[in-house]
Amino acid sequence: MVFEPWEVYLFFSRAAARTKNYSGAELEGVVKSAVSYALNRQLSLDDLTKPVEEENIKVTMDDFLNALHEVIPAFGASTDDLERCRYCFWSQGFTVFRNGLSNFI
Repeated sequence: MVFEPWEVYLFFSRAAARTKNYSGAELEGVVKSAVSYALNRQLSLDDLTKPVEEENIKVTMDDFLNALHEVIPAFGASTDDLERCRYCFWSQGFTVFRNGLSNFI
């Protein structure tokens, strides 16, 4: 199956929007989890000796979304916290927490 350029762009733009604040290792975990969902669709639990048709293994957006429910970012601030900080800094100006800092500003 060959994807159109707009389909590839749409997938990656959606994926990027959903993985803000993920580290590289966490993104790797999401991809591996999505691949496991795709593999599970091809496995037959009734006959484990049946070979898996590798050309039919396709990772879908549903696989990716299921993987995102499993792998959540462990470190870093949540998106809500980042937005709140951005609002505080840019709408109200910078706050000086220590007197020595005002010499640099």
